[in-house]
Amino acid sequence: MMELKRFIAENSREALQQVKQQHGDDALIISTTKVGKKTEVICAIEESVNNEKTEAKETGTATLSDDKSKTSTAPKTEVHRDELSSIEFSEQLGRIVRKSESKKPPKTPDVNELMKTIQEDLSDLRHKLEDQANTVTPITKARSALNTFGKREKFREKQDQLAGSISNLLEKPISGQRNWNGTSIFYGMPGSGKTRTIESIISGFSDQDGLSDCTLIEFNSSKRTNIQTFANLSKLSQHFNIAYFRENNVTNLLNRLSKLDESDRAFVEISYEDLELIRQNSPKLKELRTNHFLCLAADASLYSLRKIVDTSPELLRSIVMTRLDLIPDAEDLVAELAEIAASVVAVYNHTSNDDLASVDLSSQKTTKV
Repeated sequence: MMELKRFIAENSREALQQVKQQHGDDALIISTTKVGKKTEVICAIEESVNNEKTEAKETGTATLSDDKSKTSTAPKTEVHRDELSSIEFSEQLGRIVRKSESKKPPKTPDVNELMKTIQEDLSDLRHKLEDQANTVTPITKARSALNTFGKREKFREKQDQLAGSISNLLEKPISGQRNWNGTSIFYGMPGSGKTRTIESIISGFSDQDGLSDCTLIEFNSSKRTNIQTFANLSKLSQHFNIAYFRENNVTNLLNRLSKLDESDRAFVEISYEDLELIRQNSPKLKELRTNHFLCLAADASLYSLRKIVDTSPELLRSIVMTRLDLIPDAEDLVAELAEIAASVVAVYNHTSNDDLASVDLSSQKTTKV
């Protein structure tokens, strides 16, 4: 327990020497105050009360309680106001120190109990959230219906326009849906129908159009060969007797395209992973009369579409829709495309465009026999 002791000497140096002689370096100096012509030093030591009183008698020092009694017997003329205030301050400080030491430190919370409490709270919260999620009120249903209705109505006009555009494209084979002169670059996720689209376009060219001006180019910056793409384009090249080149370097690709004549028609297939690499060289590609198309499978997931929206929004202006014959109803897809202001410039089906099954594009059914 900490106790306060008071030493009075002619000056502070002698008082501090007394403190050091009796209590060593462990004593904590609390205050040094002038009391009359002498110096008072208050220090705190960890020692029992009985020992303090014993030492006080032997050394001539006194505890604060003894000093108080002695001070009361001294003549009033020798007790100054500074001395009284110093003694009162020391006594108050001593009581505060003893009181603070008597308090026990707060109990450290048990970690296991704390973790158990947190887990129970989280479990309760999870159950409440699950109950809320499973509770579908009439108001919730009404709001959902209104949101869906409002969304559909907002883009109904765009949806009808896009559905009409797709229906018009379906009236022709893909080779005649647009002008394929110059260099056509096709992007798309794996399985989106890039190779089949190129094959369908070239197959639709008549003999009088001539195929001698057609060139096939595959670009893949990775060292891995896409066996399926290589086999299909090689077969197409041999069947129509047209040139087929494989490039894995952008510089070589640009050089290859720059050597084409204005009347040549080149069809370039690029993996979606290389899109950013091609985008970095877009200024040079624009100088080479290149047209860029995104092959989008009609049966692709909405996640794939949203990924394209986030990473390559510029490709949404020239979509080649593929595999349209593999879905029974294209209304939802057309609505999504209308919402993001996409533009469909060509349509390719696995079945021949001249022998299409019925395809529902919107609320107005479009059927071609």
